[in-house]
This record gives sequence, C-alpha cells and structure tokens, in this order.
Amino acid sequence: MPLHDNERRALRRVARQAVGRVSQRAHFVLMREQGMTQQQIADTMGYRLRTVQRVLMMSTAWRGCMTRRGRDARRLSRT
Repeated sequence: MPLHDNERRALRRVARQAVGRVSQRAHFVLMREQGMTQQQIADTMGYRLRTVQRVLMMSTAWRGCMTRRGRDARRLSRT
C-alpha cells in the first residue's frame, strides 16, 4: 500500500525526532516504500528479518484499519 504525501512527511519527521522502536518502525516503512526488500532493510539496519517482517506487517494492518475507519466515518457522516 503506497504512502500518501502527508504520511511520508510524518514518517520522516518521526524517523528524525523519535528514539527507539518508534524511530525504527518509521525507518523500516520508509525504506520499504523506497523499494528495499525486507532482507535489505534487515541487513542495513542490523535487525533480524523476522523483526522487519513483523513491524511491516503491523504497519500495513494499522494503515488498512485507519483507511477503512476513514471511509466508514465519511459514509456515516453523509447519512
């Protein structure tokens, strides 16, 4: 699922300013968006492949949930 411009800007800000896992997750998502494979991200960042896979899977699930909520909220507001 490609990132929207506002999501990309927010992730870049988080990657620069946050520390620990929050920054790690932002970097993983941005690197994946740039076309890196999960294995390349793991090698570059020094994490196990399974860690990268888990973070990216959680990120995708969260974005899908938020997208559905946004659509549902807009639809309900029109009724």
